[in-house]
Amino acid sequence: MWNKIEELSNQHGYMSGIDRMTDRVKKTGEIFTPTWLVIEILKKNPEEYGPGKTVFDPACGDGQLLVPVKWLKVLHFGMTEEDALKDIY
Repeated sequence: MWNKIEELSNQHGYMSGIDRMTDRVKKTGEIFTPTWLVIEILKKNPEEYGPGKTVFDPACGDGQLLVPVKWLKVLHFGMTEEDALKDIY
């Protein structure tokens, strides 16, 4: 399941052409969390992200946390994408 979540999350290409580690960080101060790190965080306590559990990311950038959370809700908890998105802000 975790490999599938990572695969689907990596397909989310909103800012895929952005150099996240050098030029953009220097220019804007933005820091992007790598997908593999998000997956490790989610693995530690997936029940915290289950149905009805609100996930709020005020600095979501391009959704590096929120996209894997959506897929966790869909693949692990059997939620529809629509219902999963109702818990994500």
